[in-house]
Amino acid sequence: MSELERIALAALLALLYAAFTVFCYWRHGRKRLPGRGATGRGDCIIAYASQSGRAHALAEQTLSALHGNAELINLNQLDEEKLLTCQRLLLVASTYGDGEAPDNGAAFAARFIRSSKPLDLSHLRVSVLALGDSHYADYCRFGRQLHAWSIAAGAQELAPLIELDATNPAAEHLALQSWHRMLANLGGEFSVASAEITVMPVKQILHLTERECLNSGSPWQGLYRLALQARDSRLQFSAGDIADVYPRQDPQRCSQLLDKLALAPESVLACPEGPQTAIEWLATREWQDHSVPTAGANSDAVHHWLLSLPVIQPRQYTIACASCADRMELVVRQQYSADGHLGLASGFLTQQAPLATEVTLAIRDNSEFHTPPSEQPIILIGNGSGIAGLRAHLQHRANTGGEACWLIYGERDPATDRPFDAELNAWQVQGVIERLDRVFSRNTAQAEYVQQKLAQCGELLHQWLKRGACIYVCGSRIGMGQGVHEVLTELLSENTLTQLQAEGRYRRDVY
Repeated sequence: MSELERIALAALLALLYAAFTVFCYWRHGRKRLPGRGATGRGDCIIAYASQSGRAHALAEQTLSALHGNAELINLNQLDEEKLLTCQRLLLVASTYGDGEAPDNGAAFAARFIRSSKPLDLSHLRVSVLALGDSHYADYCRFGRQLHAWSIAAGAQELAPLIELDATNPAAEHLALQSWHRMLANLGGEFSVASAEITVMPVKQILHLTERECLNSGSPWQGLYRLALQARDSRLQFSAGDIADVYPRQDPQRCSQLLDKLALAPESVLACPEGPQTAIEWLATREWQDHSVPTAGANSDAVHHWLLSLPVIQPRQYTIACASCADRMELVVRQQYSADGHLGLASGFLTQQAPLATEVTLAIRDNSEFHTPPSEQPIILIGNGSGIAGLRAHLQHRANTGGEACWLIYGERDPATDRPFDAELNAWQVQGVIERLDRVFSRNTAQAEYVQQKLAQCGELLHQWLKRGACIYVCGSRIGMGQGVHEVLTELLSENTLTQLQAEGRYRRDVY
């Protein structure tokens, strides 16, 4: 064989080998094996149901752990086609209200979980991370429903149901470690430390600098504006974000309890975190009066009871101002217990804490309620202390510009319950507020509620929505929030409202 023939034969063999390689890739390479590193954008979906942003943030971190090789959507966007074509489904779900689905999961629950039409999900491998608060009877209820529904439909578990108790750091850590292991089996790199900050954000110390009663002379519970100043740290928040405030017990109540227990305030307790005085320990603990040991109880029983008291859990308040590097404002309604005592957090913030008091809080990113882009008008609806979130969005628009707002706000007495009245009037003059509807439910000939006012404005509502407006609701869930939702359903239809939710044009911060 000549040299030229040998070269030609070698070239032919190389060409055949290349063709064979391409064929093998076409025949087998596109099929993904179910093991480690198999997750691809086309066969894996991460769906979240989130009301205050925590589940959404964890879902985003899950996507990052999988190097972007998945599709991230909210649960309402998970339709039948996606369910039947994806291979892996990772669900991150909070529970809201009385064991309900968050707003961006409610349509999914109605369409699938409560449906009489069964789906065959035997091709699907699923894992559920359920977020909840074990202090509530409906702990992780919606996440549990999602898990039970998927298994009943034939899906196989990537991992057993993982429940995350956001009020228990040790249990939270174990849950995130389980999620980490599940993702590692898919080739993911999930940071437990970063996720823990998402679930329980870093605490900061601010100083109470201003306290103003917004409804002086009102026969109803006091409504207060509080200003908090940062001295050693920079604040990072947006309109719509939440402050987790860690209140302290009323010192007078602590002293009265210690007197009843015949224990000196400076008595030192051998606490798990290290020695603490009895008065300082009680300041950060919660208890019910009926659980207090009876007078004359022995010292061992008293110490055991004291050390068993749970730490005070944070109270959530929607931040009442737009972004600022060193200052934050809150709006707090005074709450009273059945025995007439001020509530723990509202009492601490509105009455007991002197100005300059250090207030511990953590800022929670609530991306589900951030201000929409400037080119979108906003219909702001709320009542009572819900003015906090509404004011933050108005202030953001006043500071940055953008399309106008329509505010429907409800209170009780037109003579005394007009929070931020001068500010709202000024924004109306400036054009930040295009339409302002104040609604009062007491002491007026035209007594009505927010949802009733909205029902009278159906034509105007449609006009604003045609302009691309978003609907933002902030305030009480029972009564106002439910009533507004029902009226919107009547005026727009359930399908339209669901579509607005999917587009991010109907958002709620109700409690």
